[in-house]
Amino acid sequence: MSTNMEKERLIISGKREEVIASLREQAGMDEAYAEKWLDFLESDPSVLGDDEKFEQSLCMEEIEEGGDGGGFSLGLMMPKYNYYINIKAATVFLLSLIIDNKISFPAVSLGLAVRGMNRLVQKIEEDSGGKCILLELWRQPEKTGRADLLDRFKGECCNNHLSCRFRNEGECRCTCEDAAEILEKLADEGILIREGDTYRYDVIGSL
Repeated sequence: MSTNMEKERLIISGKREEVIASLREQAGMDEAYAEKWLDFLESDPSVLGDDEKFEQSLCMEEIEEGGDGGGFSLGLMMPKYNYYINIKAATVFLLSLIIDNKISFPAVSLGLAVRGMNRLVQKIEEDSGGKCILLELWRQPEKTGRADLLDRFKGECCNNHLSCRFRNEGECRCTCEDAAEILEKLADEGILIREGDTYRYDVIGSL
């Protein structure tokens, strides 16, 4: 396993259990949450920026009977993944906020001045719809979006794991007007940058 912090980035390489251990050590996550965080990135790596990487490579590992290096081979191979993660430390925290608002971090994690992240957590209310809008904007190639960001889902909730006042029995009641208000509020709070009728996410600006 390899772990490195450089210019407020988290750089990890290794097997899944090694990555989980590193997330626990470097980001203060418990094991269950680190698993959830890694699962999220596996399923949706598009949320990362162009200068961030999440890579998986399949490898085969021999199964042994017994432990502590004293076992013997069963002649069986098990598929496992090796990971390479190189992302901004701020992204670790922002994704954590989106995945589970109950997560808490130690006062110093990943070498960040976490006070900026704590302000961000306080700005996005759990039921406001802001998390959903922000997550969908992250999923866009250019990390930009407009008030019609949710139109492509045709009224279907696109982030069921989030608590949101606009969801009613699996349907999304967030209109373009609602989305525009949310985007404007996120811009006013310094989380997004307003460019005409388009809003852009800037991880540095959000701090």
